[in-house]
Amino acid sequence: EQGRYGLFPYNLPMCPRNFEPVCGSDGTNYSNECMLCFQNMERKSNILIRSKGEC
Repeated sequence: EQGRYGLFPYNLPMCPRNFEPVCGSDGTNYSNECMLCFQNMERKSNILIRSKGEC
């Protein structure tokens, strides 16, 4: 599912603790889409969701 940035229309950093893993385009597992988005905001990066589930 490439091409999705995982940006949410509300302010972070409060992400839910639910475990719905996604694989980032950087090869890293994120516990959920919100955590991937938070990483993008923190590091000013552009990591995409490569796939749902672990890498």
